[in-house]
Amino acid sequence: MAMRAPKVPRTADDLDALPSDGNRYEIIDGELFVSAAPSMAHQRMLVRLVMRLFPYAEPLGIEVLVAPVDVRASAVTQVEPDLLALPRRHADRGRTRWEPMSLLLLAVEILSPSTAAVDRGKKRQLYTSAGVDQYWIVDLEAGTVEVWRPGAILPHVHAVGDALLWQPVVGVKALEINVATLFEEVQ
Repeated sequence: MAMRAPKVPRTADDLDALPSDGNRYEIIDGELFVSAAPSMAHQRMLVRLVMRLFPYAEPLGIEVLVAPVDVRASAVTQVEPDLLALPRRHADRGRTRWEPMSLLLLAVEILSPSTAAVDRGKKRQLYTSAGVDQYWIVDLEAGTVEVWRPGAILPHVHAVGDALLWQPVVGVKALEINVATLFEEVQ
């Protein structure tokens, strides 16, 4: 369960001092969030997304990475999306975190009961206001993928029977992901 720690102003640099104990530590606007290790269904979905995104992204010069990988938005905001994609030219292999957040072409969070409120609330606001091209919220229970874009008031929700499209490069055919097949493989 993602629990809020007591209100003590924190900075992204404070994360380096936290224990390596299998939990995920993130800071949003100075507030510390702690999440337990993800479920097997969560991890299966993550692997299925990587299997689809990587072969499409690689020839386009796009790096696809999975957590743990830090993205720093400011001195008081650092998060770990479950999956991210950014242009390879910005993905220096020696770095352990990326900033600015606007470099991201895609950020994906796979909901867990303990993270849903933060993923749909603070993280959605963070990613969309920072200019991340697309923010996907994968809801394992509902069998949907919400696609958020900067400035959007509502997401485009893809459910079973829909095709999820990702086109990070203009003029290149979009990647098409069959939502029904994706969720069937995770069950």
